[in-house]
Parts: sequence; C-alpha cells; structure tokens
Amino acid sequence: MAHWPSPKPQEFSDWPTIDRASPLPLYVQLKRRLMSAILSWSDPERRFPTDDDLVRQYGLSRHTVRQAVQELVREGHLRRVQGLGTFVSVQKVSEQFTPRMDFIDQWAQSGRPLSLEIDRFERCGADREVAAAFGVPAGEEVLYIKRVRLSAGIPVSIDHRYIPAWLADGFSREAAARVSLLDLLKRQTDLDHGEIEIESALADPSVAEKLEIMEGDAVLVRWLRYRDTRGQYVLVGWSTYRADQVRYSMRVPLGRQSDRPDLGGDSAVEAKPGLSLSLRARPTTPRTEPANEID
Repeated sequence: MAHWPSPKPQEFSDWPTIDRASPLPLYVQLKRRLMSAILSWSDPERRFPTDDDLVRQYGLSRHTVRQAVQELVREGHLRRVQGLGTFVSVQKVSEQFTPRMDFIDQWAQSGRPLSLEIDRFERCGADREVAAAFGVPAGEEVLYIKRVRLSAGIPVSIDHRYIPAWLADGFSREAAARVSLLDLLKRQTDLDHGEIEIESALADPSVAEKLEIMEGDAVLVRWLRYRDTRGQYVLVGWSTYRADQVRYSMRVPLGRQSDRPDLGGDSAVEAKPGLSLSLRARPTTPRTEPANEID
C-alpha cells in the first residue's frame, strides 16, 4: 500500500502568521499564506496539511480554513483525494515564443483562457530609460498601458507597456482590453524583431497585492522590446508573472550543424527568426510604474 507522508507540525509552523489587525479578511490572508507554501512545495506526493492541522496552526475557525482551502481547490492549486487527503496540483502554462507572440491564444488552447483588465491607459512623460529606447528627450509624451491578465479569476500577470506618441492614436482602451497589443502594432507599422529577457524577482507589496500572493514570493519578469523594420523601438515594457502560473523550458541542439540555439520542443520556448532571447536570474523587485500623467 502506498504511503503518502503528511507534513509534521514543525514543518509548517514557520509559515507566516495571520495578522488580525489587517483589514484583509482572515480567509484571504490564510489563502495567500497557503499559496506561498504551495509555491515551494517540492514533493507532489506529499500530503498537504489537513484542515484540522490548519485550524490548530492558525487558531482560525473550521469555516474560515475550509473557505480558503476550497478556493484553492476550485482554482486548481490543491486537489482533494477521498480517503487520502489534500495534495498540491499546480498546473502551469508553458508560454512559447513564436513570431506571432500569441500568448492569449496559447492560454486559450491550454484550456485556461485569459481575460484582460485595464488598470491604466494614459499619456505620460517618458522616464530616461523609456525615452532613450524611443530616441526622444526624457519627459516626452508616450502612451502607458497597464493591464492585469486573469485566468478563471486568478491574476496571472501584470503587463506594463510603453508606446511612442506617433503610434498612440492607433490604440484605444477598449481594444487594449480585448486583443494583443502586438496585433494593434502590426496594423500601423512593419515589425522586424523582438528582444526578450526573463529574470526572477521578488514580489514587492504592490505586485503582491495585484497578483494575490505574499510579499517576497518569487515572480518571473519578462522584459520586451519590439523594433520595426527601420530599427526603431515601437514598444517597450515588462510583464510580471506569478511563478505558480507560467513556465518556460528550453531545448538546445548540440550537433555540429547547429549555428545557434533552437529553443523549442514540447512545452518549450521556441526561437524563430526575428526573435532574440536571454534568460537570467536576479532576485530583485520589478521596476515601478510611472507616476506622472499628462492630461
């Protein structure tokens, strides 16, 4: 008979405690703390703490514990097995880089369609980094779009995008909430290639609140820049992902005929002509969003 070990009390006694002075409901606090534990759960065959364990650990009512756990079950992070207990079952979506950069379609094909919520859609002054990319003076007007991607109500990522003023008129708040910004760009200019970097980071308080995770939890940050056929940057920005929701994998051929990496295969990142990609790990907080809006 198979044996599924349960965590000993001391193994989760160091999990973050509940802040009873916080305005957040107790079940929301518990859910975030359990989500933080799920992210670091290394053995899928190891039983998750029982409801009784969590009642004793946090001093919460059985109703509060059951509400938090049931939401995690409904969202697919935990699964209940009759007679055996509760287990971690996080299923990540593997995003594949292709010339289409069709991440919205890829999530839909995986059975987890995305919805987009526009948090900010405004013209603002470019900071020095954005201005340098667009070849304009700092403070020059650009379009800033901040979107939150959700799947089944779960926040997946926060997108920050900057678009130069000469292209801004081709974007509307309504379109940005429905379709890929890359598709909107293609209607206005001829794109040449994208430059992508992926790094690890730690969630700061604002990111943690938006993504419904704990401050200091691991996140993935995808930096991107798109150039047109004239060599000009026409979009720069970054996306911050919950680390439990997405992954990237890589396959590199080692044969003599391989002049450059071929990133691809099943559930892999694919490198195609016109796309450059680098991976790095740097435990830092993502860049902050702009505060200066131009009316």
